[in-house]
Amino acid sequence: MLSVCDVYDALTSDRPYRAAWDHERALALLRDERGTAFDPRCVDAAIAVLEHQAAPKVDVVRTTLVPRAATENV
Repeated sequence: MLSVCDVYDALTSDRPYRAAWDHERALALLRDERGTAFDPRCVDAAIAVLEHQAAPKVDVVRTTLVPRAATENV
């Protein structure tokens, strides 16, 4: 999700080497890269928020991180 938002922000911001893209052009890139560079669910949610629509329901996956066992060869 953060990658999608970061790319949108980068595209729509002026840079020393290029002018900012407009909203529609940035959304078109996100849609084009949906499923390849970005998780489709993240693109859908970001676009919904950016277009002031109801965001799609996204299931949250919860995991428990388990520390790795200490080894002598680390």
